[in-house]
Amino acid sequence: PTPQPQSGTIYFIYNGDSIIRLQDDGTFQELIVTFGVGVPIRELSISPNGELLAFIAPGNGSAYEIWVSSLDGSYLQKISCLGFADVRHLAWHPDSQQVAFAAAQSVGSPLSLYVTSWVNSNQCPQGNNQRQILEVNSTQIGGISYSADGNTLYFSNDSLYALDLNSNTLSAPLTITRGIGADFGLSVRTATPNVIYYLQDITIDPNVVQEGLLYGIDGITGTRVFEYSSPIYWYDWGITHLLASAKDAVYHVNPDTLVGETLVFSTGTLPYAVYSPDETHAAYVKLDINGIPQIYIQTIGREDARQLTNITEGTITDLIWIAYNRS
Repeated sequence: PTPQPQSGTIYFIYNGDSIIRLQDDGTFQELIVTFGVGVPIRELSISPNGELLAFIAPGNGSAYEIWVSSLDGSYLQKISCLGFADVRHLAWHPDSQQVAFAAAQSVGSPLSLYVTSWVNSNQCPQGNNQRQILEVNSTQIGGISYSADGNTLYFSNDSLYALDLNSNTLSAPLTITRGIGADFGLSVRTATPNVIYYLQDITIDPNVVQEGLLYGIDGITGTRVFEYSSPIYWYDWGITHLLASAKDAVYHVNPDTLVGETLVFSTGTLPYAVYSPDETHAAYVKLDINGIPQIYIQTIGREDARQLTNITEGTITDLIWIAYNRS
């Protein structure tokens, strides 16, 4: 018999302006957050405790802010109040309360690092202690990630740096070999909490999706301890394996041996592949026979893809799959 995924919910951004939740058996689909047609939502992210969604969306006027919502959309709150036009690279703190991000007053201006919290965010900035934590003064910030214990904030400014949040001490560059642009896609994996992973930019054409080579370095010494040298733009750490998304293919990779299998190829669109909570399945985006992007689920190691969505137009991005069932 075909193993069934752990029952849960898939979240995604639809058409760049809506957040949809989808039961992973395909029985239920619901729009939970939108600010209107064409009003952008981006960088959808789940809190470490799996209870809140965070994303970037418009605030007042031309400003963008950090927002959070509950898993059913019944709670929706703007948690930052900078009023800046350029906000990017949100990253959850392990405590699932704080969010770090980069921001600049206008697009193209130098970015700095900020932190905010959803707790008491209706009294921002004093109530939730929104504040600048580092004046980077750079346009090259490519990504942000907290350490597993939350005491360090890693960020890329061309190279990777570590900011000790207890002493407010900034490290020397942790990476020496640089990509074409800033490192991006920073993450910390539960199985290797002392390693910071990132994508080293190899993108030559600025008009196409940013791709990189996945590296892992010791978060203190900067010593490289992991290298996956196939170009990818998106990746998801499972319990034991790596799910790597190229521009039109998905690979299931053993991070210890770097031996991988092609889960799907010729997706025709960016797949944004993610594991099921128990790592037995993967969900990804692929064009259907009519050239429309749909979400498919497939058992790891099998060719049994089944289509979950049936949209008639639009885009699907930023997939998240969690062990949560609607009430």
